[in-house]
Parts: sequence; C-alpha cells; structure tokens
Amino acid sequence: MKIDLTGRRALITGGSRGIGLAIAQAYAEAGADVAICARAEGPLKQAHAQLAKTGRRISAKVCDVSDAQAIKSWVEEAAAELGGVDILVNNASGFGRTDDEEVVIDSTGVPVDEIVERVIELGRSRALWR
Repeated sequence: MKIDLTGRRALITGGSRGIGLAIAQAYAEAGADVAICARAEGPLKQAHAQLAKTGRRISAKVCDVSDAQAIKSWVEEAAAELGGVDILVNNASGFGRTDDEEVVIDSTGVPVDEIVERVIELGRSRALWR
C-alpha cells in the first residue's frame, strides 16, 4: 500500500534508531516533513543525515521525554520549524536501557505512570495542531 503524506508534518519521539527511525524514514519517503528527537546526539546526527537524503524538511533535536519541560520545548520548536503538526508518533520508551519499572524510577526519579501521562498530555495538546 502506498500512502501519500505530502504536505504533512510528523513528530517522532525516539526517532534516531530502530523502529522510530524506520517510521521517520517511511514518513519522509511518503512526502512528510519530519521532526525527530532522542537522547543521544551521535545517533541523532546520523539519523538526520540519513533522513535528509529524502529531500524533505528534517529537524533532529536532543530531548529526554522523561523531562516535561524538555519535551514541551521540543514540540513547540519542532512545530514552529515545520509549520505545525499533523502526525505525532510517541515511540520513545523513556526507560533508558531497560524496561524494568523499578530501574526507571531509580534512574530518572520519574515513575513510569507519570512518563506515560506526559506523553498522553503531549498528544492531546490542541495548541500543537495547526
């Protein structure tokens, strides 16, 4: 199935590798402008270079989705750069190197349910959808 996303603007958390990068690549190849974020700058730069080859407008910023202010700033900057948001893909786990809930709380200080609530709030934020 071929999907045409020409003129659409997509934000993808955890977009520097794995499933997130594959989604970003597919969206860009389908015509969408794409903003990705991730915690590690190196893989993010590599992903940006790869995605830029599609000829679409690509934004890549370091952002930790467990930090409410950081995610809010990233979304606002990305929406401004792309001219709005049509698609939001919440791919980042926010769990670091493990999916173990206790390790998440110990390593970030943020309970898993609070991280999930932040991602849901981000998706519901009507101010982003222009």
